[in-house]
Amino acid sequence: MARLVVSRRTLLPASILMAVSLMSAMPAEASFKYLKPGAEAADFTLRTLDDQEITLARLRESPATLLVFWATWSPKSEFALREAQALHERHAGSGLRVVAVNLDGPETGLRERALIENAARNFGLTMSVALDPGFAACSSIGIVANPSLALLDARGVLVWDGAGWSRLVQESLREQVEVMLGLREPPQANAVQGHRPEHKALLSYNLGRTFLRQGNRGKARELLESAAEMDRDWSTPRTLLGHQLLQQAGGRGLAQAEGLFRAAVSIDPGDVSALTGLGEALLLANRVEEAAAFLEKAHELDPTFTPAVAGRARILARRGRTAEAMTLFAAALELNPRDAAILSGRAECREADGNLAEATSDYRRALEILLGAR
Repeated sequence: MARLVVSRRTLLPASILMAVSLMSAMPAEASFKYLKPGAEAADFTLRTLDDQEITLARLRESPATLLVFWATWSPKSEFALREAQALHERHAGSGLRVVAVNLDGPETGLRERALIENAARNFGLTMSVALDPGFAACSSIGIVANPSLALLDARGVLVWDGAGWSRLVQESLREQVEVMLGLREPPQANAVQGHRPEHKALLSYNLGRTFLRQGNRGKARELLESAAEMDRDWSTPRTLLGHQLLQQAGGRGLAQAEGLFRAAVSIDPGDVSALTGLGEALLLANRVEEAAAFLEKAHELDPTFTPAVAGRARILARRGRTAEAMTLFAAALELNPRDAAILSGRAECREADGNLAEATSDYRRALEILLGAR
């Protein structure tokens, strides 16, 4: 039997605790960290269930494209898919292209494919249903919740995004689709918000993300730094660089990540991903009260941004406010039930509160997800 280690209490073998600690520290890539309204999406290739390719170039042939990122294990995905199917039936003739992008896993075996096909039949989907090999599109956009929705115009520019599912998301989606198709007048405040990056900076940024997906972090960092220099009024390259530094084991680059996030927030005080990253960096440095201010602001700006919800939960757990922390952990897991970092954070909270069996269950589930178990 493996020797157990004792933290506050004896729970898991040392190897499991180490793995969960290192891997769950990585930012979730399953609500929108890297693509904001006004910015053009990076090139990606999806593959439909009947083995046809869907590229961003093909999607640009339509005046409006709705991407619905979903998973069979996400309860709210059904509501988003049924609404997307209704929009497809109502507006396909007016130029709306709808694609349901499944995120059950980065690779799809026979069992997973059968689950996806069954769900598509049960929901009556006639729109395109696609897979995202290697989570290339998902990671490029920075999905942090299931379901998530992205509405692109004919240039591939993000016009509207939504995470989770609620009546407000549904109503906003319907309105945006009709405005884009010219079926209703845009409200006075309907113009796309957000900084439009310089074209050269955007090209460098998107190429940097491509190198990141390929595992070439050195070249990716060089390109992202170039993008930040080319457009000093654009916060996103600094935000992505900060998140990459937070992934480094042992706290290396923590101070630099904090500096990048502070620079991003200075450029765009409403950059939820940068605010969250700054809070996470400060929390890793045990500067709890400083971290709390940024995580609370991020959560207030976007209650569906999963890392901000989970970050606030960790702050409350550190303060001993276990009941409030557990409520927020539950809300975060509702947005992304397979986020190992959230499960690990909840496990720590339960462990501190003496709920050893439930903490062990969360730790093990987090590890199973990280290892690709079902």
